[in-house]
Amino acid sequence: MQASKCGTDIAGGVIGPLQMFTRLEGAPWAVLGSPVEPHAPCPLIPVHCAAVMASGSGFVRIEGIFVVRAGDVASCGHPATGRDWIRCHG
Repeated sequence: MQASKCGTDIAGGVIGPLQMFTRLEGAPWAVLGSPVEPHAPCPLIPVHCAAVMASGSGFVRIEGIFVVRAGDVASCGHPATGRDWIRCHG
């Protein structure tokens, strides 16, 4: 699966950084718990106002936290996009 990059990839809203150690083209690799910017239909449905990445790789970790890949979902239910030049299995 494709790796998700903070500041570029989205899961409804843009995925923000939680860790700063491992980077993809200078931006942090998204991990479980990474914040997601508020997005529609916020504020009508509050879960979209304070979402975080809620699923990730069951194998690859950064500082003990699972990485996020394309298709992994945020707490609001939106799937993440990913970079096609780096792949992460597991």
